[in-house]
Amino acid sequence: MNSADQQDKGLTSVAMSRAMRVPSKRESRPHLDLQPSAVSTSEPEEYLAAWDCVADATNELTFEKGERLLVIDRQYEHLGWLVARKTGGYNKKVGLVPKNYVTKAT
Repeated sequence: MNSADQQDKGLTSVAMSRAMRVPSKRESRPHLDLQPSAVSTSEPEEYLAAWDCVADATNELTFEKGERLLVIDRQYEHLGWLVARKTGGYNKKVGLVPKNYVTKAT
């Protein structure tokens, strides 16, 4: 690969990283005390995490890109948040996830 190709490749990766920036979480977080038994369950839907997310509050979930989440309630969707739980492992915590951090699994 010559230096021009290397330079083009470098510019392409910079452009891609700019285009794929992590979306910001919304500032309006619904204040609620989530307990798995207290959440009304509609038809659960499986979602896939598009980004890593670290919880900023105790009622939010921390998850990694590629992790599967089960959305169990959409009562805060109008605020940009979904109520979900993790699908695998021992941690079945229910919490809020930013809607713009997940995509519907196919």
